[in-house]
Amino acid sequence: MVRFLRNYPSTLHSALTVSTLLVLTLVSGSVTFSSNHTRSRLRLPDTIIPTHYDLRLQPFLGINDTIDGLVSIQLSVLRNTSSIRIHLQRITIKPRGIKLVSNDLSERVAIRASKKDRKTGMTIIKVRGKLQPNANYTLRIAFTSKLYHEPKGFYSTAYWMLDDRQRFVAATQFWTANARRAFPCFDEPSLKATFDITLGRQQHMTAIANTPIRETSPIPNQPGWFFDKFERTEKMSTYLLAFVISEFSNITIENKARVRVFARDDILERSSHAISVGDRSINFFEQYLNSSLAVPKIDMVGLPLTAHHGMENWGLVTFRESSLSYSSEDSTASGLLLSTELVVHEMAHQWFGNLVTFEWWTDLWLSEGFATYMAAVAIQELFPAWKSMDYFCASRLRSVMVDDSSLASHPVRTHVADPNDINEVFDAIPYSKGASIIRMMQHFLTEDTFMAGVKNYLNKFKFSSASQENFFGTMNEAAENDGVLFGGISLNMILDAWTLQAGYPVLFVNRPDNSTATLKQRRFHFGMSNTSDVDVQRWWIPVTFTDQRYPYFEHTQPRTWLRPQDDQLPVTGLPPLDKWVLFNLQQTGYFRVNYDLGNWHLLLIQLLTDHMVLPDVHRAQLIDDSFNLARAGLVPYHVPLNITRYLREEVSLAPWLAAFNNFKYLNSMLRSSPLYGAFK
Repeated sequence: MVRFLRNYPSTLHSALTVSTLLVLTLVSGSVTFSSNHTRSRLRLPDTIIPTHYDLRLQPFLGINDTIDGLVSIQLSVLRNTSSIRIHLQRITIKPRGIKLVSNDLSERVAIRASKKDRKTGMTIIKVRGKLQPNANYTLRIAFTSKLYHEPKGFYSTAYWMLDDRQRFVAATQFWTANARRAFPCFDEPSLKATFDITLGRQQHMTAIANTPIRETSPIPNQPGWFFDKFERTEKMSTYLLAFVISEFSNITIENKARVRVFARDDILERSSHAISVGDRSINFFEQYLNSSLAVPKIDMVGLPLTAHHGMENWGLVTFRESSLSYSSEDSTASGLLLSTELVVHEMAHQWFGNLVTFEWWTDLWLSEGFATYMAAVAIQELFPAWKSMDYFCASRLRSVMVDDSSLASHPVRTHVADPNDINEVFDAIPYSKGASIIRMMQHFLTEDTFMAGVKNYLNKFKFSSASQENFFGTMNEAAENDGVLFGGISLNMILDAWTLQAGYPVLFVNRPDNSTATLKQRRFHFGMSNTSDVDVQRWWIPVTFTDQRYPYFEHTQPRTWLRPQDDQLPVTGLPPLDKWVLFNLQQTGYFRVNYDLGNWHLLLIQLLTDHMVLPDVHRAQLIDDSFNLARAGLVPYHVPLNITRYLREEVSLAPWLAAFNNFKYLNSMLRSSPLYGAFK
């Protein structure tokens, strides 16, 4: 899912406690941080799981916006229980509308009562006697509800066409926990089940859902109304269920019916780029991941009202209308890039998030981080001239590093007790930092090992859910099989430091004499020149470098590691002190690099004499690192300002983006200063 990212609140918890724990444990093993380690009372109990839903909804769209609903949920009992806890919100259960029978019809269970638990928001259905383990039941609930006009649950919106007739749309937005607004359900991501969906609609409207229509039949005693019954879904999470009822038209690519776009006509006229990108990106992911799309079709729907720019519902992806709309006549290049990135991001979710879903919101980054990074990988392949990876470093990596430089930042993996709290951590950290960590892992494992692990992960947990431990374990198997890690290092040891701690390190490179350097690390933040309060934090830092004698920038597998327990690390084989060295090749590591002033000067001379010796990504890296190091008080401002002198010869986008983004900060800080005139 993609929406505008907002700044996270300063009240988010400090990373100090987790950091202290990591320093004590990362040397010898990984930290156990299971998403279920303390099951919140706001979570459903692990006594019953759903296996299948048969859901029928008839919304009276544009009439009175009420909904008549019926759901039958097949349940499997895991432990003795005398009650069923279920999610429902803004839903009215009909009188005597709850029935519970065993699946073999040998037992009809009496319902004692149902009541709302105000503390948890769940409805508790109490039964007579006990439901026994290994028994299977069907829970049937008849209910009514309403189409509200906010994009949560099953909602309605309207638009006007050129004929001055108002038209209505009913659509869904179930992320994060809003399926419960549409029908009674077990609304947690790991509680996957299959779904049979039936939607009632008027004759002049069209209904679409996650799967194709199986059959259409008239509704008895309701002339002009029809039920559309859809094919059964694969096992999936409730938040990925989706349906739309509208008067939209649709288009497909010639001779290809797998991808369609639904929208009002004037949007369809501008959606040819979106449908092409959707189709091409699906083909790319199928080949790259060696995994076929698990749903028979992809519908892309442009809606007049949405909560987010895009939502990755399995087989029915919803977008804000403007996100699907592009015309070469009046759209900008940045608009083209953003539309492409959004569409490919949502297609990547069909595997990362949909096929394999995070167990709980704590591991949101496994979905959003992967979709963000895989979108960049796909765009690099589909549109190589765009230099997608350079753009990723500019728009994702360097951008989130500024956010993550605050002591109020939070870890990639932050425990979420209540899905209503997900907005507290729903920011650039799981998206952009998560993607940057995945990119770093790809490079230190090598492409072949990384992809072997990813393919195994998708195959092992398809139609199921996974935690961070599951993902790291699968990737560690690939690393061990290929022998890319050594000395007793495990992937968990390395990556726990990056996902369970807030912030990131700065790597200090000091060259005391010819051929050697000493490496140290410290958490980077903007007040670090005056404090040492977070020095307890340490990371496993992959060390890559090149030098002026043989400037080769492509070897991103680490030569060595700076470990959490190392106070410093000597590096040998470097050139004489009159030749520069450069660390963090391709800026694949999620950290900054600070050199001694002598090496900064040598890099400056290189930029001023022949900047093309250094690739675009490194020119941008030097600009961004030096400005942020100066902001933190670690280098004098003449270092980054002198570096910008070479920009008069620069024609590539990435270095200019790095410069402009940092000039914005200086502009804001100097605007009310007497120095502002000289700065301009």
